[in-house]
Amino acid sequence: VMAASPPVDEVGALKGRMAGALLEVVGGAERGGIVVREGRETSSRELDERLGTGCVVRELERDAGRVRYELVSGAGPREGWVS
Repeated sequence: VMAASPPVDEVGALKGRMAGALLEVVGGAERGGIVVREGRETSSRELDERLGTGCVVRELERDAGRVRYELVSGAGPREGWVS
């Protein structure tokens, strides 16, 4: 996922630094989007739907490389946690 112009890795990890920033999902196209989890922990339940490439999300919280977001536009869960 990408904000203004931060670095982006191949799997769509969020690299922006500003809470509240709008981010675009740029990874996961070959897998149908990026995995979204219900909670902060990587062991929390994986949601059935992935966050689609090209979505725009608002960053709500960041913790240990994980980001809680709300969907602004595009296909995917309305909110969740991504890496």
